[in-house]
Amino acid sequence: MKDQAISHEAVRVKSRLPWILLALAILFVGLSFVPRARQRCIFPYDELCDYRMFILPTMQSGRPYDPEGIHAHDACYPPIAYCAVRALVSDRGEKWNLTCGEMQLLASIFVMQALAALLLVRKFQNSSLRVAMVFVIIMSPSCLCSVLRGNPSGWAFALVCAFLAWYQSENRLLRVIAAVALGMATALKIAPCLFGVLYLSDVFRNPRRIPALEILVSVFSATFLVFVPFFFWGGTDSITQWVANARANAAFYSVRCPIWGFVGFANHFVDSSELILPSAVWFAAATRIFSGGLVVVSLLARRTYLKLLFIGSALAFTTHHDYGGAYLLPAFIAWLDASETVQGTHSGLGLLLEAVAWTVVVTPLQVPNPSRFGTMNALLQNEFLFVLLISAFVRIIAERRLSDFCNRLK
Repeated sequence: MKDQAISHEAVRVKSRLPWILLALAILFVGLSFVPRARQRCIFPYDELCDYRMFILPTMQSGRPYDPEGIHAHDACYPPIAYCAVRALVSDRGEKWNLTCGEMQLLASIFVMQALAALLLVRKFQNSSLRVAMVFVIIMSPSCLCSVLRGNPSGWAFALVCAFLAWYQSENRLLRVIAAVALGMATALKIAPCLFGVLYLSDVFRNPRRIPALEILVSVFSATFLVFVPFFFWGGTDSITQWVANARANAAFYSVRCPIWGFVGFANHFVDSSELILPSAVWFAAATRIFSGGLVVVSLLARRTYLKLLFIGSALAFTTHHDYGGAYLLPAFIAWLDASETVQGTHSGLGLLLEAVAWTVVVTPLQVPNPSRFGTMNALLQNEFLFVLLISAFVRIIAERRLSDFCNRLK
């Protein structure tokens, strides 16, 4: 009876959380027009800063991977990303006085992420719930970040959602499209290739059904889209410089105020007069090791939610920036699925804690920092992501014990 009560409680909590998040997103929009609420002034996203500060100077340089005016580690996108952006925009406005090209860039990112949201929520039976969740997703801080900063990571996130929607489809054509989508996402940002682990995870469950075609298509499309554009952008002799820039980018941003990971904890809890903690490199290394461990654990996880949470968390830790949180959204949608709650493995307190954690990660509503100007959201999101991971590991142990108990009964 107790397990059944917890199961009913889980269904009730998970059915109400989307509406709470919708209300918080609407409240954020409303308070943004109230100066004293401080929502707009502490919202940490400058107008098209990624496009104007990093992408545009790289596109305008005669040596795109050794540009003038910006650090080389900020010229780190694969060439297909610059080519795609240049097809939409090549000029610059001021503040929110956007040029026609800039509006096209923002619209493309917004529309792609909206389509991704539709793919994520397509299994919800209630149409009102689907609409509400689409709004919640596109208003999440990670999706807003991609749009407001003009960052092509929004395209990569949308392609990852297409992969997740169709990689297990009964239709072979859709599975191939999913493989190409993952290859395209990898070509744009590299890190999304981690979702390819899902292919290997399925192999662990059923070694006789290796999706060889899909794996080959995904690898080929990613390789083709990463390297062939060098013939049209920067030249093939720029490949070595691009790799060096990408490595330098990871080394730089993994220690300089990353949103996710152990460095984020250290920056807030270790007292230091230095802008960058002397020990930050060790915290960054620990984050990378932990990310690798999460990917390995995802191979062994049985439930969809746990797989997506571990891979999404590894991606967030790897990308360092706030837009990495978008890769957690598929796990959040899986968590809302009542079938992901196993009786006997979840306490009421654990369920409530997970609901609070997902609220903090997904809501755009800003929490003002009481000690200095700014928002506490980045710190809270990072902390509650670790809460979700700890809860997930507790759930795995509980499921293992429940399985052992059932086996003894048999």
